[in-house]
Amino acid sequence: MSNTTPALIAAMVALVAAGIVFFGALITKDLKITEFRQAWINDQRKDLATLVAAALKIARSGASKKSLSGDLRQFDEAAERIVLRENPKKKEWAAPLASIAKLRGLMLSAGTSECLLEVEIALLRRASQALMKEEWDRVREGEPTYRHGRAFVQLVMSVVGIALFMAVCAIGYGKGFIVLGRP
Repeated sequence: MSNTTPALIAAMVALVAAGIVFFGALITKDLKITEFRQAWINDQRKDLATLVAAALKIARSGASKKSLSGDLRQFDEAAERIVLRENPKKKEWAAPLASIAKLRGLMLSAGTSECLLEVEIALLRRASQALMKEEWDRVREGEPTYRHGRAFVQLVMSVVGIALFMAVCAIGYGKGFIVLGRP
C-alpha cells in the first residue's frame, strides 16, 4: 500500500463529513423557511375565512349597514392582512384581491342578492385555494436551494463511495486478497 492511499481515504472521508455538515445546514434553513411558509398559509386561510364569514353575515342580516360596523371592521381587517401579505413585486394574489374588493362593493350596495355574493365568494375561494395549494406544494417539495443541495450531496456521496470502493479493491488486490483470473 502506498503512502498516498491513507491520505486519499482521509481526504475523501473529510469531503463526506463536509458534505454532511453542508447538508445539515441546508436542512436547518429549509425547515425554518418551511415553518414560515406554513404559518403564512395558515394565516391566509384564517383571514379568508374571517372575511367570508363577515361578508355572509352582513349579506344575510338584512340590518342597516350602520349596525353591522363590527362585521364590516372584521372584513376590512382581514382584507388588509391579506393585502399586506402580498408581495408587491409579484402579483400572484391579484385575482383574489380583486374578488375581495368586488365582494366588499357588493356587500355594501343596496339590493345585492345573496346569490350574487355567494358566486363572488366561490370565485374568491377557488382562486385563493389554487394559490395556497401552490405554496403547500412548495412547502412539501422543499426550497430550491435545498433540492439542489440534496442532489449535489447525493452526487458527491456516490462519487466518494465509488472512489472508496475502488481504493479498497486496489488495496485488496495489492495485498493478494483479490485475485483476478486463474490462480
